[in-house]
Amino acid sequence: MRVNLQGVKWTLGKGVTADDVLKQLRTHHGRIVKFNNCDRLIYVEEDDSYYYMLFLTIKDQRKVCEITTAGEITISIRELEQGKNLVDFNFVVLKKTTLRGIYQYYYHSCSLNQFCIFCMKEYNVVRDKKRKQEMRIQGGQNPSAKVAKQVNAKFKGTLEWEVMLRPETFDNLVRELSQLNEFHVTFSKSVRNK
Repeated sequence: MRVNLQGVKWTLGKGVTADDVLKQLRTHHGRIVKFNNCDRLIYVEEDDSYYYMLFLTIKDQRKVCEITTAGEITISIRELEQGKNLVDFNFVVLKKTTLRGIYQYYYHSCSLNQFCIFCMKEYNVVRDKKRKQEMRIQGGQNPSAKVAKQVNAKFKGTLEWEVMLRPETFDNLVRELSQLNEFHVTFSKSVRNK
């Protein structure tokens, strides 16, 4: 298995801290969470300088293909034992002061983008709770438009992320992309029947 390490940088919106987000992620500790049609588990730890996360994706695959290459090549299908599942794992380390870190990825495991979407959804849960609480404090049951605008501005934004590349990696990527002759993409639009 070839493991890749990807650099990542988080940027947070207003009114929500990284500690808030990680505290929210910890609420799922040891519990299966449905995300993107897969069961997931997340574990979060920290020390004075870093956040450490383990993100597990439980596969619903019931059978595994195996190959034997000693002598005659044989491919066989093996069924997993009852109650056992395949699992992919990703490790994440973020430096607290910069929110920059490393994401460990390998083929077929959860992509950095999907992991960050998961974290962004949890960020939004925290932001929306804080916004609702602040709305009640500032404006009671029926806050004015002015209060609502102020509160929304206080909690503007969401979790955003960037993939960080070393300059030589970026140069190689541009060189590889310059070799493309054609690129086709098809868009479709669904129209509701009336």
